[in-house]
Amino acid sequence: MSGTWLISYFALWLLVIFLFLAVFALARQIGLLHRRLGLPSARMENAGPEIGEIVPEIRLTDLDGREVGLGSERGKQTLLAFISATCTTCDEMAPALRSIWKSERRTLDVILVSLDGDEKANRGFVARHNLNGITYIASPELSAEYHVSSPPYALLVNKDREVVAKGVANHLEHLESLLNAAKLGYPSIDTYERYNARSATLPDAVS
Repeated sequence: MSGTWLISYFALWLLVIFLFLAVFALARQIGLLHRRLGLPSARMENAGPEIGEIVPEIRLTDLDGREVGLGSERGKQTLLAFISATCTTCDEMAPALRSIWKSERRTLDVILVSLDGDEKANRGFVARHNLNGITYIASPELSAEYHVSSPPYALLVNKDREVVAKGVANHLEHLESLLNAAKLGYPSIDTYERYNARSATLPDAVS
């Protein structure tokens, strides 16, 4: 009986060791995959104003009755995040918007533009995600003027009201990719990576 117990004991430990090695190998493969793919970036779709287009000035009031303008008046860039108070993906992105607003507020204005006109739903969205302090406009008309119909979507506008980056923005990495791409002079990180990949395959110019 004791021999059977010892065999079972060692078999169990061998199984535990095997599972540990399997999990370690899987984690290593996932890490290599993340390194190969890089950080996820905002997928640029043909929505909203074109890159390089000068967008109209905003003259609206936010949920608190304050007049809203683009950050260009203060020499800042503006991140326009188009959301919906009833969009589950927007719920998931709200903490990222709050994080960007807190970390970049000295050089960047963040304006949330809701595609829903329901004031109660929009106030509930603000309260639910602790977005007090962030400019929040409920304006389906502005969304239509900017040709954005599917939230969440973000536009980055420079101090000259020129669109410098845009894309679908589902989480913090997407929003950060727009800011990073604009610093590099590209409309999106995807565009930057494709350009550099193509450049790497071109033969050296012959002088």
